[in-house]
Amino acid sequence: MLVFSNNQNSRKMDTSIEKAFRNLGRTKKSEFISEHIELASSKAMANYVKDYLFDVLKDINDDEYIAMYLREKGYTITR
Repeated sequence: MLVFSNNQNSRKMDTSIEKAFRNLGRTKKSEFISEHIELASSKAMANYVKDYLFDVLKDINDDEYIAMYLREKGYTITR
């Protein structure tokens, strides 16, 4: 779920947002995630991003950012 709220009306809207997100195509989902990443916690996003991770990384277009992550995991990066 991308938005959290305690209000019942907001919960209904949240459900609608979730349904709308599920019905988006792969490209639209990755665009939404890239443009609105600040709307969700990392745990909530992990459920969605895993399927679209490489699309999102492509949108970031920062090879050094990706290489830094891999180096931190112990990988050797060569170009």
